[in-house]
Amino acid sequence: IVGHLSGSLGPRGPCTTLAILDGITTGIVVNTWRPLFPGDPGHRWCKGTYKAYRAIVEQLEKYWVLAVVYTSGRVPPLVPWTSALGVMAEHLKRLSAIVLREMSQEAANEFANANGNPQHIPLSHAVMSCERSWNSPNVVAILQGVCQDLLQREVATLQKARLHVLERAQRWKEAYHYAIYHGHISKSLSYMVRAGRHHDVLSMVNHQHALAVNGKCVAVCTELCASDCVDYSYRIALYCAFHNDGDPPAPMPGMNPMHNRMPYVYWLLDQLKNKMAPREWEQRVATPITGSDIDAVRRECLQWARHISSPPQDFCIELHEDLPQTPAHATYSHAFNVVERVAALSAVVHPSLHILCAKVFLRHGDVTGAMSIVLCAGSQGHALLAWALNQLAPRVGFSMLAPLVAELDTRSISIDGQMLIALGLLAALQQNEAITWAKNAQKTGLPCDEQALGNAAFQESRHYRACDLEPFVLAARQSGDGSTAELLAEIQMWWQPSWAHFKTLETVVSSQKAALRRQELYSLVLNDATCRAEFRFEVLVREGQLQNATNVIISVAKGDPQLALTSLQAALETLGGHIVKSSGIMDSLWPWLQELVQFGEGVDPVIEWLVPHFPQQILQAFNQKVDAAQQELLDSDLSNSMTTHESKHRLRTWLVRARRMHFACKQEAQWEERFLELTRTLRRKSNLQSVWSDLLSDDGDGSAEDEDGGEMAVGD
Repeated sequence: IVGHLSGSLGPRGPCTTLAILDGITTGIVVNTWRPLFPGDPGHRWCKGTYKAYRAIVEQLEKYWVLAVVYTSGRVPPLVPWTSALGVMAEHLKRLSAIVLREMSQEAANEFANANGNPQHIPLSHAVMSCERSWNSPNVVAILQGVCQDLLQREVATLQKARLHVLERAQRWKEAYHYAIYHGHISKSLSYMVRAGRHHDVLSMVNHQHALAVNGKCVAVCTELCASDCVDYSYRIALYCAFHNDGDPPAPMPGMNPMHNRMPYVYWLLDQLKNKMAPREWEQRVATPITGSDIDAVRRECLQWARHISSPPQDFCIELHEDLPQTPAHATYSHAFNVVERVAALSAVVHPSLHILCAKVFLRHGDVTGAMSIVLCAGSQGHALLAWALNQLAPRVGFSMLAPLVAELDTRSISIDGQMLIALGLLAALQQNEAITWAKNAQKTGLPCDEQALGNAAFQESRHYRACDLEPFVLAARQSGDGSTAELLAEIQMWWQPSWAHFKTLETVVSSQKAALRRQELYSLVLNDATCRAEFRFEVLVREGQLQNATNVIISVAKGDPQLALTSLQAALETLGGHIVKSSGIMDSLWPWLQELVQFGEGVDPVIEWLVPHFPQQILQAFNQKVDAAQQELLDSDLSNSMTTHESKHRLRTWLVRARRMHFACKQEAQWEERFLELTRTLRRKSNLQSVWSDLLSDDGDGSAEDEDGGEMAVGD
């Protein structure tokens, strides 16, 4: 079909295509039609016939639409198409009526839904392509851009075919009108560029902000570059990356919506890197360029970025003007200048763009550009500064960032923000300043002066919070400041009492004080229900209080079962397999876990962690559940389809869960041996294929609904 349409088989190849399609479609429709089906029970369809029938007719219809649109759009026409298309339309209508009569209502609805149109009748799109030729008044009005009636929009299959033909013929103006009329805005921008209407692109993007999302306009920018509109392509990319008109929701929960803008920053850096001389780019990559020239460029670019992005200026209108030219006496190129403008806009437009753009610059190796973003943002972006201390200071040294750190006001920075700065200073090898920042951040909210904290009543309730001062304690010890190390360990123990933090404290205090803190920690986790459950469980297990540890988890589960299981798994992972096996905690935990096992799969992650250490105990329990489910199915009333369906679903669930446990403890061979006969049945019986598919799936959650409405075979 493709060969015929391309004309590779001669001038009448496209016409031959229609004859081929006519023969195929007629044969499929007529030969599959069973006129005696409603009255003769001997005519029975095999399972899946309608699904295959639907797929064949659906694909043929697409071929029909493409062939009719392509062939009737040839210039000059090979035949008088007005009469020919009328004949084909009537013939397709007859075939469509046969198809519709043959298909059941359920199959017809399924066909329509698969094509995205509940009113779609098989082959109706092919009929429409014959009735709406290129010369029909409505199509001509759409191609000329004068049609205002949206009811004249064509179906998606016909739209794709027409745009394909218009692109091959390079009829860009008509393609633009057709695409914009049917709502293909991003396609219309490409056609607009090819039609020579370059300067309308920015206004269009400004009017339709959704065009800039997820890099949809990157291809348009590339086409503009290829059309010698390089400066204009930069301005389009700058607008899409830094427009201040709001953003759509993030594409995924937890993702920064500003990620939608990053493809344009990548594109700009790729293009500008290629415009620079190799030596100029190498200078930006090796170390940050310093000196009066780069400082002057940064000041000018920062002033420009603030001017065009701050109200009452209109960002779009400002970008309609050409980018400022590089002075004739400058020692750097125009591409160098544009890169610095990208960095300046990254720093001033939106705080969420700071780190994202700096990371993009650093991935490209442009250390100078990343540093420009940090310097332009100044002390206002403490999260960016913390990132720079971690990522840039080891490469460029601390001296360029020291003035920015000195300007920070701790009163306007949260505790988490201060800790980020402290960790950054530690990475920059500024240990004393890092320790000071960490200590000042964590002493906020203490019940007493930090020097008297060691005498505070640790068993009293408090507002716990995450506190990790381990690297700072180690840094203080290495510098020989034992008193500061002890103070940091005490603060850490106050805010987040745990066994790990106690072990840290133990290394910096006397044995007598360590014994006192251990007793206080034991009393705290035993009596304070507000303490984190995983810390309470871990400490009680290490102290040999196994039943109390189990009671802590059971108590939490009464209010929040998921939190209890998450805490239990975290505590078990912290303890490690050796301690879990040797402590005997499984003896007190297992009765409670067994109850949870039969109520659902929420407990399975915990069991999967435990099964390598207690394989016999856990696998025996799951094997018994599989045997019980199989016996229940054998004993079920096969005449009751509902009962059989529930029994089948229960067996599938237990099979999948048991398989997960066997594989978790590397006992795949034992699984095959244990359920050899049952798995053979699952492979062989057609009405058990859904169960077997679940067993072979990667996740194997066993929660999928049964797609087979038949009865489960219980032979063998």
